[in-house]
Amino acid sequence: MGNVPRIRIAFWYLRVLAMLPVLCAATLPAQIPPGALVVSAGTFFGGSLMVDSFDSADPAFSSGGRYDASKFKANGDIRSSAQVTIAANSHIFGRVWAPLVVCSGRGSVGDINWGHNGIQPG
Repeated sequence: MGNVPRIRIAFWYLRVLAMLPVLCAATLPAQIPPGALVVSAGTFFGGSLMVDSFDSADPAFSSGGRYDASKFKANGDIRSSAQVTIAANSHIFGRVWAPLVVCSGRGSVGDINWGHNGIQPG
């Protein structure tokens, strides 16, 4: 993967507020909410990035237990305790839990059938 460019975001971006459970330092690893990516700092997705998931136990969503780009699920969930920015041509097939989600450009968050830019309602 090449360099991911940083993009300055204009005022026309979409803001969505979400709730994230508060985790303390004493939280056990098994108690952290699951997700494809769990971070505790601000995260920026730019360039042409895709986050999705697959099920190695289900042949409908894997090829011999291995990832197949044509057989993916929309469970690529991202959890953060800080702002998450999805920009350029980045697509998150799943959900984002963060105090603030900024989606701009052709970036999108939603299920497999969500064919629009931005964040899928609901």
